[in-house]
Amino acid sequence: MKKLWAFDLDGSLVNSYTVTKRAYSRAGITFTPEMFATNSSTWVVKPTEEQRAKKAQVLAEILTSEGIETLPLYHFMWQLISNGEAVEIWTGASDATVEAYRSTLDLPEKIVSKLAPAEKVALAKTRRSEGFEVIYFDDSFPVVNLFRNSNIKALKV
Repeated sequence: MKKLWAFDLDGSLVNSYTVTKRAYSRAGITFTPEMFATNSSTWVVKPTEEQRAKKAQVLAEILTSEGIETLPLYHFMWQLISNGEAVEIWTGASDATVEAYRSTLDLPEKIVSKLAPAEKVALAKTRRSEGFEVIYFDDSFPVVNLFRNSNIKALKV
């Protein structure tokens, strides 16, 4: 069975908390920790589409001028890619946020965005049915536990 290495983006591959918080603030959106830790579909207060677009624009500006800190797992991911391994990023971030990251970071082609934790598990099950052994990395214990409870390999980073 071929391995598929799947990674969360924010907090796992890149240290994005402070730049994300600043981007929300500069876009006029009150930042709450749930905005970083969960998919937007679960948020109590949801920014408008205009605010989201502004946040993505501001994030791209911050990333262009300051860059972003990559974490050790980012380099491990690229080692896997250079060895010909199948790699995907599964993130709760919006498409616009992913594009902002792409503006300054080298990221793999396959990124699935706007995923809630349960949707990540469902995607892992789909990939498993396609013949992959999925190994998932995330910085959230609750998300990792969802994977483990579904008998899918997951590691907390």
